[in-house]
Amino acid sequence: MKPHDGDRYVIQYIDPVAPNIGAIGLDGASEANRRDAANIAMRTGTATLTAPITLVQNPDPTQRAFLLIMRSTARTRAPVRRRNGLRLSTAGLCRALHG
Repeated sequence: MKPHDGDRYVIQYIDPVAPNIGAIGLDGASEANRRDAANIAMRTGTATLTAPITLVQNPDPTQRAFLLIMRSTARTRAPVRRRNGLRLSTAGLCRALHG
């Protein structure tokens, strides 16, 4: 995770909360594997699997995980608009953890 000037993909909600409290507020765009998968999901509208990642909840580098990222859209009849190839109709990202 490192600072960057691009869009932020901040984790606001997580379940269960207690074992994952360290992930709340995390900017998923600050790490390349998370950012790349989120951008693909927003560009294509398909569920996208990250490359292996290390979780903030378990920083042991020998314990790797994957995130399945899905795009959530706002209901609108307006034409799809894009900025830098990303769908502006994206209302959020849903993540499912495996690892």
